[in-house]
Amino acid sequence: MHSRRKKRVEKEEQLKEECFVKRWIAGTLIAAGGTAAYAVVKNQQMPADVGRPGGPLAPVPSTPNAVSSLADDDHYIEPFPMQGDEQESIRTLRRVLRRMPECRLMTVTDWYIHAVFHSKTMRYKDDVEFLINKDAGHIDVRSAARMGYSDMGVNRKRIDRLRGEYIAESLPDPSAGRDI
Repeated sequence: MHSRRKKRVEKEEQLKEECFVKRWIAGTLIAAGGTAAYAVVKNQQMPADVGRPGGPLAPVPSTPNAVSSLADDDHYIEPFPMQGDEQESIRTLRRVLRRMPECRLMTVTDWYIHAVFHSKTMRYKDDVEFLINKDAGHIDVRSAARMGYSDMGVNRKRIDRLRGEYIAESLPDPSAGRDI
């Protein structure tokens, strides 16, 4: 009789353990699903301080996943030089950006561009802005990831690549005017 009771108690303990494990797994899955849903929503939402063509570029976050020509710390990146007048500079930038399949132009004015870049695999979105600074004679730039902490230098590399293509696009064609 004593051994039956012991077995029953052991079985109850085993069931409690299994129930705890199942609840823990269910809780973990719910939390993971909630986190994934949050990430999807956050990645789709444009930050409130981006896409304002009439104002200065927003400050970058303190996280290392952003760069700006207006920053005065590790986030700093050189502004783009003007290539001709404001309209010509914007037209040149727009041509460069349109050639990039991962880029979607959101806002283009005579003095401002807002583009969204997405990563190929995870489809993470980065907001990139250009604003003509007529007084300084250059184009201010800001590029920031919408989510996450580090971007492994992706925004800095992208802006450096864009600057190179922008400058190359602005140079006169060396074969122009030659008889072939």
